[in-house]
Amino acid sequence: MVATFTVNLILSAVHGHPADLSNPGLISFGQFSVSYYRDNSENFFTSNPNWLVRPWRRPLTKSFFLFQHITYHTIEIPIFLLMAVFGK
Repeated sequence: MVATFTVNLILSAVHGHPADLSNPGLISFGQFSVSYYRDNSENFFTSNPNWLVRPWRRPLTKSFFLFQHITYHTIEIPIFLLMAVFGK
């Protein structure tokens, strides 16, 4: 509260309206324009295909390692046991 009051007091003096404490907060992001996002949406989707790849990256790697794990336990361990029993 003290920081907000101090920043409002200083900003009101800088902007030429002393004791005008109507600044909404410590950070001002300016005004967001909806037309900027609407005009650049095609450019975003064509120039940044990462948004298509990211949801598939982890499931594909997990399925690959799961396949390796299942393959190891279904092939390698019985072969090891056969070699242990009937090996030389």
